[in-house]
Amino acid sequence: RMYDQGIKLTLALFDCEIGNVIEYNSAQRKSKNINVVSRGGTSFIPLFELAKKKTIVCHNKTFKIKTKIDGIVCFTDLAGDFPSHTNLPTLWVVTPSYSKYYEATLKKNKLGELVVMKDEK
Repeated sequence: RMYDQGIKLTLALFDCEIGNVIEYNSAQRKSKNINVVSRGGTSFIPLFELAKKKTIVCHNKTFKIKTKIDGIVCFTDLAGDFPSHTNLPTLWVVTPSYSKYYEATLKKNKLGELVVMKDEK
């Protein structure tokens, strides 16, 4: 249980821009309601900019994060624009049908590791 370990979690919802940022810490035992905003074309660049700079302006709204980002876990179909590089450990989580895109996009640029979810068929 991550809460017992003192782990902090920052959840960023995004498409081509950051739509919402929610921070969790070990003092919060209840989960917050998550309002999914946006859905459309994807760019991973704002996500990595937010992690690096800890602040970003999108849709005339400033998003700031308080905690140090040690890594990124991204649930995605891998269809989008990627940063040219990152120093953050990154796990890309995809379904089996999207794992084929990994070779062409992430592996050659060394942008992290791929985790393929099990197909429950």
